[in-house]
Amino acid sequence: MTDSKDCGSADRRVLRTLEQYFGTEIHEEHPLLEQVETRHLAGGDWLMHQGDSGNSLYFLVRGRLQAWARGADGREKGRFLNEIVPGDSVGELSLLTGAPRTVGIQAIRDSLLIRIDREAFDSLAQEHPTLALKLASNVAALLQSSNARAKSSTRNLKAICLLPLDETPRTAEFCSELASQLAEVGNTLSLSADSLGESGAPIHSVGDGEEIPGGLVNWLHDQEDARRFVLYRCSADNATWSRFVLRQSDMVVFVGDASQSPDPRRWELELDESSGAAIARRLLVLL
Repeated sequence: MTDSKDCGSADRRVLRTLEQYFGTEIHEEHPLLEQVETRHLAGGDWLMHQGDSGNSLYFLVRGRLQAWARGADGREKGRFLNEIVPGDSVGELSLLTGAPRTVGIQAIRDSLLIRIDREAFDSLAQEHPTLALKLASNVAALLQSSNARAKSSTRNLKAICLLPLDETPRTAEFCSELASQLAEVGNTLSLSADSLGESGAPIHSVGDGEEIPGGLVNWLHDQEDARRFVLYRCSADNATWSRFVLRQSDMVVFVGDASQSPDPRRWELELDESSGAAIARRLLVLL
């Protein structure tokens, strides 16, 4: 987890998120940016734990989070509550009441948030008198819609990682058909490690063991904003690409051939252990 006060140089998604919440145009020199900070969470990291003191409010700019209630046995992930998607806010109730956090929040993919602490919020509320009312309204709406949002693990689903467990004609056919079906639903970009340049990415391809440039991450987020789906195609021979896109995905679809051995592949185990972000919703398709 990393924090930054440099919101003035943040990408346009940060500005747009603040504009949506405050209802006013915000430019890179806006004084509001001096009172907020950005926070980067890697997939698997916890933003907050149930029982933590609640002294800040968060807005999700990009990525995906899950809310969990602690189990009776003390396990952090006792009961799944809902998923938080870009545009949602987190922490209103604790910020208003001062009560401890009522849930734990975990990132299931690399995520970017805006953080406003209590001191900054109080200052902003004086400058924007309607802010506290808006926050209270959000809390009421959140409580009212909590049942509707619960279990909504496909809400605003955009980035899908497609990972064949077996390289057979059947799995290849399924992957191609899925890409075609998604394209029927909406504008879909299908990407593999060696097709990036063809799609206009800032790099031509990603080879196994190569470093992923930051410019590619920003470009991929732009594609999510512009399209209905981004489909990441993976293969067993490029662990670097697979690890990377697992951290960018809302859902991971494993595709297996039932005629092949059911034993986990070595690369599959290594990928699972090395990528803390591989906790997004998983779907196994057996052909």
